[in-house]
Amino acid sequence: METIKGLIIKLAILIALVSVILFALGNTQIIEVSFFFFELQAPVAVWVVSAFVVGGVSGLLASTGMMLSHKRKTVIHTGSIKRKDKEIARLRSVVSRD
Repeated sequence: METIKGLIIKLAILIALVSVILFALGNTQIIEVSFFFFELQAPVAVWVVSAFVVGGVSGLLASTGMMLSHKRKTVIHTGSIKRKDKEIARLRSVVSRD
């Protein structure tokens, strides 16, 4: 099963890369983008792919704080569950002695 999953992932990556290459080859027109005091010229594909990459990285950075928060809460709750399990085991052993 792991082999099929790996094959599907590799196929998806290959399709994505081919799509990006075909998109870049089909959009070679040069456009100029003006930022406050300077202007940059590059093909349309460069701007679109750059925006996609910047958006993806921004999303990952924005979600990192939330993921760390959830990880911390999971550790806290896991410790709490272990303590409660020990207490339940202790109470069961007290009840079984009676």
